[in-house]
Amino acid sequence: MMTSLFAKLDALSNFHYTPKPRGPELKIISNLPAVTVEEVAPTAVSDLTLLAPEEVKARPKGEVKSNTEKTNTDRKRDRRQKKLKQRQRKLDRESREKAVAKLNPGLGNKYSKIEALKKLKHVKDVTVLEDPSFFS
Repeated sequence: MMTSLFAKLDALSNFHYTPKPRGPELKIISNLPAVTVEEVAPTAVSDLTLLAPEEVKARPKGEVKSNTEKTNTDRKRDRRQKKLKQRQRKLDRESREKAVAKLNPGLGNKYSKIEALKKLKHVKDVTVLEDPSFFS
């Protein structure tokens, strides 16, 4: 009897039931921590607490390993990257110094020595030493 009852109920619901059309779902997402929403007293919250860790700082590629876990290849790769960054910083610094030296020759750079010597030769009470080791 139960089987026939369930068969009849299934037939009724399957043949005559039409569900309502699905409307667009509206989902409200507040970008606030749950503790801030629940607290009554106002607190100072920075925007950094609202961001995920991946949004604050980019995640390094590959696996994160400690120094004891790294293989010889990993250590050599890290050393090459470190040296490349150091070389790039040195080249950037030198190019900035050259640009400043060309624009402002009297600011204590290597070009200012040449300009200072030229100016000293025109002064009467100054003797200029021509020893090259003195100026280097």
